[in-house]
Amino acid sequence: GGGRSAMAPGGRFVVANNKGGSGKSTLLFQLACASALARPEAEVLVLDLSLYSDSTTLLMGGTAREGLLAASRGAQRAVEQTERGTRAEGLLRALAEGAAAPSSAAGVSGLLKSFSPFAGASKPAAGGALDLNQYAVAPHAVNPAVPPNVRLVASCGDLPLEEEEWRVAAARLRQALDALPPSTVVFVDTDHLTNAPCTKMALAAADSLVVPVSLDDNDFSRMFIDPTGNALWDVLQGLQDEGLLRARVHKLVFNRVTAMKNASAEQGGIASPFSPPKACFEQMLEITSQLYECYRPSNFQLFQDGAQVATQRQFNERYVTAFRTASETTMNASKLMGSPFRNLRAEKAEVGGHHLDLSKAGLQIETLCQGVQDLMEAIMG
Repeated sequence: GGGRSAMAPGGRFVVANNKGGSGKSTLLFQLACASALARPEAEVLVLDLSLYSDSTTLLMGGTAREGLLAASRGAQRAVEQTERGTRAEGLLRALAEGAAAPSSAAGVSGLLKSFSPFAGASKPAAGGALDLNQYAVAPHAVNPAVPPNVRLVASCGDLPLEEEEWRVAAARLRQALDALPPSTVVFVDTDHLTNAPCTKMALAAADSLVVPVSLDDNDFSRMFIDPTGNALWDVLQGLQDEGLLRARVHKLVFNRVTAMKNASAEQGGIASPFSPPKACFEQMLEITSQLYECYRPSNFQLFQDGAQVATQRQFNERYVTAFRTASETTMNASKLMGSPFRNLRAEKAEVGGHHLDLSKAGLQIETLCQGVQDLMEAIMG
């Protein structure tokens, strides 16, 4: 991928959708690893604010488990290599209470801390801002498939932030993000509880929102009508009305789209890095036209640079991209092993009692690597 020199400086991205299983953590994992490989001199920081700890699990070694009720390998390592004060829960308490440093820096294993090329380079953050690196570990130390310049603020399933605390926490998180080197890329993972305090904090602190979107109409409508009160668009509008929305919609990523050919295709302003079937394109156009009609009266205030959008085609060109579907075998292998597509080999393997046969998946792996590269350039280019 020749996007390295043209790539913009680091961004602060939240990945969100209140529909569980939309592919938030999977896309984030692939993007974080690809961004780190594209810019080895810069740092990529993943902040896991999901109760399910999926990003943490993937980065720390994958979803393989010894038995049905056993913890996954990645989650187990995260618990072993961090302690409460030095992962997401410690960071959230520090942001809420205005603490200056982790309650226990000793909680991070020496292996994980010392491995990072950036360890020791973190000076006290500017103007009393919290140093996010003090809550982060380098997954590469326990999972070599992850590039060494990826750092992780791990989630171990506890996210202690109250409704009355998230606004002040968001202001402090914003300050901490601003204190990072400008080249740092930040990805924040969230879960289906879009209205949870930590997700609203992220949306009020980061710069850009990436929304994985399903072609399934029911999944799409769930983002507007959610009986649990977590409809993404409602939460965004609430933050906007309060003057607190910062991470406006930057990209809608139609996820798990069938690829008929590898050649790129365009329809109605939607540029796809591959060629989907006609029916998929029609469904994408139908969904984007609903969004366009819904948000045109408010000048697209929930979208980045929305005031510059005057036509449906401009909307599609600016906000929409697609990511191809992967075969179950390849996707499963990537998750079980905690390995980005780029590190998968077209061979047989065994991981945690699972026999994986990727011996015929060489072309699939190659096209998925290209897909991640295309997605990274669409989001960060």
